[in-house]
Amino acid sequence: MDDRINFVVFVNERTKKTFSMERSRITKESIMKLSSVPRPYLIEIESERSINLDSSDGISTLRSDREYQVKAQELMSEISEYVKIIDDSELGHQFRFKKRLLVKGRDVTVFFHNNSYYAIDSMCYHAGGPLNMGDIEELEERICIVCPWHRYKIDLVTGEGVYSSKGTLCSKGQKQRVHPLKIQADGIYMLVTDWSKLPSLHSDEYALTSTYFEEEF
Repeated sequence: MDDRINFVVFVNERTKKTFSMERSRITKESIMKLSSVPRPYLIEIESERSINLDSSDGISTLRSDREYQVKAQELMSEISEYVKIIDDSELGHQFRFKKRLLVKGRDVTVFFHNNSYYAIDSMCYHAGGPLNMGDIEELEERICIVCPWHRYKIDLVTGEGVYSSKGTLCSKGQKQRVHPLKIQADGIYMLVTDWSKLPSLHSDEYALTSTYFEEEF
């Protein structure tokens, strides 16, 4: 009998994806690859027995009871830190806000839309177009940035490339790297990690070879 485990990967507090996988194949890396979410907010596993999520980088979760929650921040804590990128003096309730930054060698743009902040690699995964110059569109409850060069649409929450087919919004999977943020009283902090330890994405090459140096953190 196929011994499959159900699990839920949370992209953020509101967006989640549900999957199942054979118990013998479950690792942290295989979950991230299947879900196309290299930086999940939360992994929730449904199992009545223990599951070992040992990984090549030595980070592991040794036990998983039914609906046991594994915080990705804890799994990756040894190689991650939050870095302040925007001061509180720049925060406000602007209708639209965007700021391009170089954070630990990575070219990132922060957007403010409908009372939420988003951080994403600045250059489009397709051909390096400047997303900081693109417009934001809401497509079937997705908040998307539209590349000004070739009109590619990217979900600001998940980093998925999206497109319309016969009236239905479809996903290409995650193409663009997005970055978790913390909004605190003194400003905005972005989660910085050793990106080389994460599954590669199409936007990585552009983001890590940028010559943009106006504001560096």
